Amino acid sequence: MQDPEGQAVLDANRRSSTPKASPGSVRHQHRSGIATFHAIRSAADATADSLQLRAYDIMPPFTAYFFNHDDETAHAYIWFWSWRQPSSWRPGFLLARSSDPLWYERFRSQFQAMWDDDDTQEITDGGQP
Repeated sequence: MQDPEGQAVLDANRRSSTPKASPGSVRHQHRSGIATFHAIRSAADATADSLQLRAYDIMPPFTAYFFNHDDETAHAYIWFWSWRQPSSWRPGFLLARSSDPLWYERFRSQFQAMWDDDDTQEITDGGQP
């Protein structure tokens, strides 16, 4: 996710179809997302390494959800970012490793590169990167 304290989260707000009124409300929304993440992990009694969240100060070109990412049933939902359009209008698609391994691996490797980047920080239980 975007770092609530960074600049990119404000840039993304500018691109939004429903921008928040102030930088403080943008940052609050993202801090609330971190708190919700920790509440879900706690309620699931999940260990910190089983469910992770990292923050970066960039505007990624896509959103992705990966499932079973390292086995033969791996698939991902990909959405591209849009300029001031509702999320429901964002172009998106399903990729399955089994039927489209080239594009699946392309998006997976891009996600992994963002995850592993030196500037990407793990969100700790304290809620801060």
